[in-house]
Amino acid sequence: MVHLGLLHFFHFTSCRFKLSLRQGLYNLTPQSSTSYRYVSVLPARTSVDIQNVCAVLLCRDFTSVFLLFKVFRFCKSKCHKNFKKKRNPRKVRWTKAFRKSAGKELTVDNSFEFEKRRNEPLKYKRELWNKTVESIKRVEEIKRKRQARFIMNRLKKGKQLEKEEAISEVKKNIHLIRAPHAGKAKMMEDKMVQKLQEDVEMGDEQ
Repeated sequence: MVHLGLLHFFHFTSCRFKLSLRQGLYNLTPQSSTSYRYVSVLPARTSVDIQNVCAVLLCRDFTSVFLLFKVFRFCKSKCHKNFKKKRNPRKVRWTKAFRKSAGKELTVDNSFEFEKRRNEPLKYKRELWNKTVESIKRVEEIKRKRQARFIMNRLKKGKQLEKEEAISEVKKNIHLIRAPHAGKAKMMEDKMVQKLQEDVEMGDEQ
């Protein structure tokens, strides 16, 4: 008997499962060939991973095993609910998939080439391990700076457009800021001074 709500079974048919705890993992093993529809496992393993909906890094997550033991990981109930509603992450505005497809985040850069699967087995070496860990930290720092710079450069265009719109609005509605007859007295005074100077110059010439 499983306590504390670790396992929730929905729509399964005459299938027995064996729960084995190894290194903090909840492994589900079917003991018969009968298929099942949905199994949810709570809580999940405590390792850093990327979740399936909003693509954030995970340390503690909720895992759903769905159809033939395909594992989906979620950071919170919000992502889990959207997954069960079969929403496309590329059409939900707060997901990483949407932001990257819409050009709101950095997608093409050399810093992304380091993180990929390599099918070359390597023998463990302490020096190589330490160098790899240090290089990972440096690559992450460079990636973070480039992503921040990309976002700032993208926002510069919007600031320039806002400035142009503000200038055009001020030019259209300048009468609301300055009265039409505000500088009329000063203009009359300048004209009188200019006329007196012309009269003085004419008298000197005569």
